[in-house]
Amino acid sequence: MTLYGDLDVSVIDELPPGRKPIQTLHRYDNNKAQLYDFLRREIKKGRQVYVVYPLIEGNEKLDYKDLEAGFETFKEIFPE
Repeated sequence: MTLYGDLDVSVIDELPPGRKPIQTLHRYDNNKAQLYDFLRREIKKGRQVYVVYPLIEGNEKLDYKDLEAGFETFKEIFPE
């Protein structure tokens, strides 16, 4: 938005009051059932869960997980 010249840049360098720090966990695919159980428990506790994929669409040249395939998997695992 500073492209227009009349707007300033705001830097947010602290969490909002009362906000707990984010916990980042990295899990491999070797035990998906355990991972899905963990996600289900966290959601039942009222917590938020984010799953990050390196690609949006599949790519034949790269051997990475993609969001579109992951979304289909999560729809089956978590139909609710």
